[in-house]
Amino acid sequence: MYCGVRLGIKIASALDKPHMVEVYAEYGLFYDIPKGQEISAEAANLFASRNAVFNVWPFFRELVHTTIARMGFPALVLPSFKLSVNPG
Repeated sequence: MYCGVRLGIKIASALDKPHMVEVYAEYGLFYDIPKGQEISAEAANLFASRNAVFNVWPFFRELVHTTIARMGFPALVLPSFKLSVNPG
């Protein structure tokens, strides 16, 4: 099963300078479904909407952190991603 995730962040300067940084990333994820197993489209969509973002978030956090640092801006660490117990 394939899932695509697109994440982005825009960061404006808190100073009186017109700096704005935008970081975007697209990730493609492949999940292996064991032979002989079938999942419904509804279950696959629910899985993708919750797990795909959860699985790529650490990579996006690292990308934002290192990109901002390499540009000479103050360090920025995005928070950990937490799934809600009851999505709704």
